[in-house]
Amino acid sequence: MRKRKDPKKVAEYNASRRANFPELYHDLEVRRYAENKEAEVARNSDYRGRNRDRLRSYDLQRKYGITSEDYNRMFAEQNGVCAICTHPELDRRLSVDHCHETGRVRALLCAKCNRFLGVYKDKVDLFQRVVDYLRKHS
Repeated sequence: MRKRKDPKKVAEYNASRRANFPELYHDLEVRRYAENKEAEVARNSDYRGRNRDRLRSYDLQRKYGITSEDYNRMFAEQNGVCAICTHPELDRRLSVDHCHETGRVRALLCAKCNRFLGVYKDKVDLFQRVVDYLRKHS
């Protein structure tokens, strides 16, 4: 009878091999994915569908340092609308707006307002020029 290997030792061995030969393992993974692309895409899609809330919670924590409860509280405080234009986001969740320098979360925004802030990179002088322009030409 063949003796079973200790799973912890096998995992440690595999991790050390992966660390010592990253390009070999990368090539193997790329080839395996290419050979089984349809099955991989279906498996990943199925996983995301079954774990949507857990993945969303993980993303909020990793990207912004907030929990789903924090997001839901902010959403309720804003009455479910964008903090800038006050329109609801009908087909998606509101985006978490944050300062890129400090990482501090500011509010929840619709996709349009979030992109608008991103284009101007939080530069107040540019926003002021936009306001001045609109006042001048209205």
